[in-house]
Amino acid sequence: MARKGLEQIIMQKQGDVAVVSLLNKRMLDAANIRDLADELHALVTERGVTRMVLNLDGVEYLSSAVLGKLISLLKVIKKEKGSLRICNVHPNVKEIFEVTQLDKVLGVEKNVSEAVNAIKQGKRPGGKKSRGWLSW
Repeated sequence: MARKGLEQIIMQKQGDVAVVSLLNKRMLDAANIRDLADELHALVTERGVTRMVLNLDGVEYLSSAVLGKLISLLKVIKKEKGSLRICNVHPNVKEIFEVTQLDKVLGVEKNVSEAVNAIKQGKRPGGKKSRGWLSW
């Protein structure tokens, strides 16, 4: 039986980095956001994904609840000494990240390739090399 949030994402592996593409253009519905968060957390806690790129290509709007879920996901990944990057961010969404300064915490990259490379090179958000757990 498929998990409820599964239809909201597509995951592909690039080496040991999971590239997770979100399929909803508008992330506003509380139930969908909760299901998506559950699925993303399950990737980490049940499947051992600790190096993740969230590909937001096509996501045009998101609610503030998504920001909280992303911070929660980052904490879970960091607890496992992993890395999270976000890429292909629509200008509307990027503005939200910049205003809240989450772009500095989450690490927003231009595209999947740059995000995967940033993780593989151990770069912290802002371009510095990571030195350990919660190094941002």
